[in-house]
Amino acid sequence: MRDFGDVATVKILLEQHSEVPRKIRFEPAQDPWQAATIREGQKLCKFVQAVISEAVDNYYQQIQKDHSNGARAIDIRHPVRLSGGIRNAIRLLETVEPILDQFEESFEILNSKAEFSQNDIYEELAKDTLNFQDTIIPRIRLYVHAQLWFLWVVESFNHAARFHGLMKRDNDFEELTSNSFPYISHPPLIVVIIACSTMIEEVGARWLNAYVDGVHHKIDETSVGCIIGDIEAHYAQSDTYNLGEIKRWIVDTRNEISHYVTRRGDTVKLDELEEFKMAVTQGIELVASLLSDLVLPPIEEFQNDLSRVSNYTQ
Repeated sequence: MRDFGDVATVKILLEQHSEVPRKIRFEPAQDPWQAATIREGQKLCKFVQAVISEAVDNYYQQIQKDHSNGARAIDIRHPVRLSGGIRNAIRLLETVEPILDQFEESFEILNSKAEFSQNDIYEELAKDTLNFQDTIIPRIRLYVHAQLWFLWVVESFNHAARFHGLMKRDNDFEELTSNSFPYISHPPLIVVIIACSTMIEEVGARWLNAYVDGVHHKIDETSVGCIIGDIEAHYAQSDTYNLGEIKRWIVDTRNEISHYVTRRGDTVKLDELEEFKMAVTQGIELVASLLSDLVLPPIEEFQNDLSRVSNYTQ
């Protein structure tokens, strides 16, 4: 599934805009609370950058493996097999979550001890640190979960593509017509549609809430159609993506399979798989771009805050 190899918007932006964690030298703050808060912020910033790097590297390594193995699919004789990329993403998620919990607990304690009185550059940096952790922790959680779902979309699509090949070329299902494809490939197609639409909905809502004045979506009450409409209206790069095809193949198809048992034979037909793949690719690229907008600017801003203190003390 070569097209998904171009989804690394996150990696591209990471390389362009986010530097490897650098050592910044400055005189430590005299106030113990300020010093502890700043140190914890530095640790969090480095951890978040490492998580982003590992998640993106894992995604690309799996894409390269799939491509070199001829779009390796889950063997239909062993449907519970998982790619190494999926397993690595799950391990990363299970590692990251408790560490983020620990950071939250640590900052909660530090915040409870905060004393704002000195009005100096260190106090300002400590405040910036608290704001940084409040912003970045929920976003990096979302980022890591989304990376797992990216891989599930790829894995599931490869599975559906294997069924496509069996029916169209290998003729392994002689007793069935081409109209049977939506039923045979129904499980992986469901994963692709639900995963892609859900990521657009949640990531899009969080991006809109973060960056668009006057727009606020309650995450539990959003609709993917509404989110795409707002993205089209407010996201400067929205014309980069074919939102019409995303609506047609992802939003409308999700609505059909969610509400009608009898319409599942029309989900994605045998001769429509390539068109469907292009729409899904567009959706994933959109999500990747929105995610990078959510995680990279706060990291850069905090690094700049640290640099200002460094310049101040030199």
